[in-house]
Parts: sequence; structure tokens; C-alpha cells
Amino acid sequence: GSGVCLAVHFGGWVWGLTHTSLPHSLLLVSSTPLITATGMVLMRLPISRGEVGGTVIGTAGAGLLEGTCEVGCLSLPTLFRSRSPLPF
Repeated sequence: GSGVCLAVHFGGWVWGLTHTSLPHSLLLVSSTPLITATGMVLMRLPISRGEVGGTVIGTAGAGLLEGTCEVGCLSLPTLFRSRSPLPF
């Protein structure tokens, strides 16, 4: 059951890493809250303040992670990159 699904998930993720960079892969994985919230709005489903807040926090986190990437990545403005506490 769930073990097989998890194996397929991680197998697909590792295979996907051969076709893109790790930061891009993590950006796609961490964009799930944004995609879910957008889908809810488009389908006119109710969305709570907590869901909106979680989406904002998740999107900001994904942006910070992507902003630390140097070569071959989507990047945030240099202002944010230079202020990042992360070493990479």
C-alpha cells in the first residue's frame, strides 16, 4: 500500500533529478501549497485564513530557498540573495 506509493514517489523524484537541478526540484515540490490554494480559488471553493497564511509562508520559504541558488536557477533580486544567511 503506502510503502509502494512512497517508493514510486521517491523513485520518480530521483529520476527527475537527472533532468533538472536540485533547487528546481525542491522549488516544484514546495510549490504545492500555492498550487492547491490557486486551484481552490479557481474552483470557487472556500479558503480559510489559515490556508492563505500557510500558502504565503510556504511560497516565501520556496522563494528564499530558490534565492540562494547561484547557477542555472531562477533567482530573486540580488538584494535578497546578498542578505541570505545561508552559505550557498
